[in-house]
Amino acid sequence: MLKVVLHAQNQIMPFCEPARELRIQNSPLWLHQRNLLAPYVTREMELKQGERLQPVREQAIVYRDNLFFDKYYIQAFMDQAIKLNKPVRAAFRSDDPAFREHALPLSTSYTPAGSLYLADLWYYPNGPVAGAEPLVIDMQAREIGYYHVPTYMGDRSGDLVFQVPLRAMMAIDSWVHVFIADMVFGQFATGARYEKKANDELSFKLKIFSKAIYEGRQVLECSEVVKVGKNCVIDPSVVIKARRPLAIMSPLMPAL
Repeated sequence: MLKVVLHAQNQIMPFCEPARELRIQNSPLWLHQRNLLAPYVTREMELKQGERLQPVREQAIVYRDNLFFDKYYIQAFMDQAIKLNKPVRAAFRSDDPAFREHALPLSTSYTPAGSLYLADLWYYPNGPVAGAEPLVIDMQAREIGYYHVPTYMGDRSGDLVFQVPLRAMMAIDSWVHVFIADMVFGQFATGARYEKKANDELSFKLKIFSKAIYEGRQVLECSEVVKVGKNCVIDPSVVIKARRPLAIMSPLMPAL
């Protein structure tokens, strides 16, 4: 499959770099995209702003390089697109909670189309052509609170929450989107998927309990739910515990 990368030239302030060069989940966005799409493509082509794509007659995926997506979204998108076997373009419903709350604000990359918003990601079974149909992939948002408003301060709006997707995709048009992609659509989404798996799969839940018993630790302290990422520096005196039930230590959160 041919991969065609469209360059987004606008720089993200205050970094003064295009989105493709910014680090998301500890790697440049362009490298993150390349790694996730590697199982699907055999060759690639990059088009700078103003360049025209020469006619091709082969299976192709086309995207703008300011897009962040995870493997769960891109797998669902590719599976559906290949199954449909017709030109499609990634789209979001305007009422999708994760898109509405975190991806759409401050963004300039989406094209309104009725109740949908179109993203710069296409699939073509026989080369790029006009008239791609919208393909909506549900991001499967989970409501996760991040701040509890005291009762005496609360109103009808209730607690403040993040809408955490199990399948994530968004355009990086602002420094705020870098935070959303890295934390809400990245670290928090990993925890949400872990929590869902623990709730849905009895065998996985028993595995956690058995590991806690074997190690002589509380459930939230066992090695099955506390994961330490690469390049972390952790003081020997700290005690690491999971919260929801997953705690992930990454270079963005190097120590407690």
